[in-house]
Amino acid sequence: MNSYPLFFGDDKGLRDSFKSSNTTKIVKIPGYSGPTGVKAEPDPEFVAEVVRRRSAHKVTAYRMSILSGFSGSYLSMVENGRRTPSEESKQKIRKALDDLDKENGVS
Repeated sequence: MNSYPLFFGDDKGLRDSFKSSNTTKIVKIPGYSGPTGVKAEPDPEFVAEVVRRRSAHKVTAYRMSILSGFSGSYLSMVENGRRTPSEESKQKIRKALDDLDKENGVS
């Protein structure tokens, strides 16, 4: 079998320990809606609110990403209904929009 080695050299112990390491680390990802194949339905009212308020302030996705703590690509996916944020993520996005309202004197 001609395949490229995973590790250079002949360190069998390192290869074996790499193969047998089967630890699992659970990480909470903001906006993740479940396992593959399970997709939460987008919230059209929330999407409309984000789009309306962001465009009213003429704020770029980049600036919104800085204010909310999410990437611009994630916010774009939320606005286009391709990602459904968790309630915690929605709160962070709404807080960023509220901060923009205060900054621009909108009540």
